[in-house]
Amino acid sequence: DIGYVHSNNPGISAISNVTPVKIMNSALREMKINAVHTTGTNSGITVSDSKIDMSYDNGSYKYGLVTSGENSPIRVTNTVISRCQYGIHTLGEDSHIVVDNSTFQGNMSWSVYNSGGDHDSLVVRNSLFQNNVNGLYHDQNDAKVIIENTKIKNSGTGLYVPGANPD
Repeated sequence: DIGYVHSNNPGISAISNVTPVKIMNSALREMKINAVHTTGTNSGITVSDSKIDMSYDNGSYKYGLVTSGENSPIRVTNTVISRCQYGIHTLGEDSHIVVDNSTFQGNMSWSVYNSGGDHDSLVVRNSLFQNNVNGLYHDQNDAKVIIENTKIKNSGTGLYVPGANPD
């Protein structure tokens, strides 16, 4: 259980390889940069039964969950992510995103943004995206996207999967 409020740095930062982060039954609020950020390979983030509320300030780029290393997936279950620039942002190859039974609300760019590798997957089940600037962005060439029993309300673009043109 973590209760973390008003940090001037990322709330939780893992910068070495093979450093996965698991958060359960916690509240992370109002960090200055990111709530959780991992940069090494094999350093995914798992969050369950928690709340992340970044209290977006105009002009300030506060991210909820960020991975930038290869093979660093993000899994979110029974969690609320609100008032972030990006709720979830993955940058590394093989960094899959799984969202289950969660709510994203009031996020100022994309609630979920995957710009990692060519073969990442995005799976969203039983979730709600409401009052966000945009919903889900998955820029992958062999995109694997599964959206089940999920609502996207009052959010600009709900789902955007540009991928690549087939040869």
